[in-house]
Amino acid sequence: MKDIKYVLLGLVLVGHMTITSCGEDSTESVILGTWLGTNIVRSGCSDPLDNGDLECKRDLSECVSCMTLVLGRDGTYSLTANFDGSPNSETGDFEAKDGKIRLDPSNGDPYDLPVSDVSESDMIIDLPLSNGCSAKISLESTDC
Repeated sequence: MKDIKYVLLGLVLVGHMTITSCGEDSTESVILGTWLGTNIVRSGCSDPLDNGDLECKRDLSECVSCMTLVLGRDGTYSLTANFDGSPNSETGDFEAKDGKIRLDPSNGDPYDLPVSDVSESDMIIDLPLSNGCSAKISLESTDC
């Protein structure tokens, strides 16, 4: 099975966790829960045609989106990327620290999701990609 990190990065190419808190417990309580992708914007790509929005279809009534990130109280996560109707998923452990969410997949190498902004309802991940590109992934907290 493909490593979802590479699938997610590849799909984004094709188509700032600055958390201010009094302690790690406060940070974790803000990000815990289910997050659904609302928008993905690529920028800084060496090929200008690669810049721009990537369609992120979602249905809040069915808790489905192009990207779903579930961060559990027990330190586990699940991540599903669904851009072309064939979802790719991974699970593992996570840690929120130093402006990023560190994901440690059960069957892969750990990697970081740098978060530029987070509140109880919204999160923005600024993901550096290959070819000079970066992707700003906007997520919305939900009760799913």
